[in-house]
Amino acid sequence: MGSDLCYNVILKTGFQSHQTSQKIAFNGNFFLSIREAERVTRVSKTTIIRKLANPEDKDCYRLEKIPLNRGKYNFIINNKIYSSTREVLAANLAQTDDQVRQRCRSNSSKWCNWQMVQKKRSNDYPDGE
Repeated sequence: MGSDLCYNVILKTGFQSHQTSQKIAFNGNFFLSIREAERVTRVSKTTIIRKLANPEDKDCYRLEKIPLNRGKYNFIINNKIYSSTREVLAANLAQTDDQVRQRCRSNSSKWCNWQMVQKKRSNDYPDGE
């Protein structure tokens, strides 16, 4: 039996998709995210996602998808800014996340153009955290 006929086949498709925030319309109201719609309407996230997936449901639809940058650091390599290790790897500048971080922390002159810079923190957190 070929592997294409098995149920438990693992497909390697490269990087996982980026996380997104989804602005949605739900029952005549607009929400910045599915989570916000769940909290306000008390309708489960699963139900909302099912309604969004149903093209016949005219009361629930996506307005916009916004990519989220959740990483803690930006990477500046040869004066170009990358918002994640994923972007650095996609540009074929390194082979692993650890390799990116090691090069940024290295004192070697070979990696002097590699920097890891903490992204600006939200004002939601106190300085001591």
